[in-house]
Amino acid sequence: DEKPETDAREADAPETEAPAPETEAPETDAPESSAKEKKRPDEDGPGKD
Repeated sequence: DEKPETDAREADAPETEAPAPETEAPETDAPESSAKEKKRPDEDGPGKD
């Protein structure tokens, strides 16, 4: 039990470090793309673009 526990904790450290910067980049792109995508279909429509 102690071995898997340490493995989990060790994996948690690198896991949080990797997704942290990764989520920051996509997070800024996500709202921009979502806003544009939502505005386009609402105003002009998805096929008009």
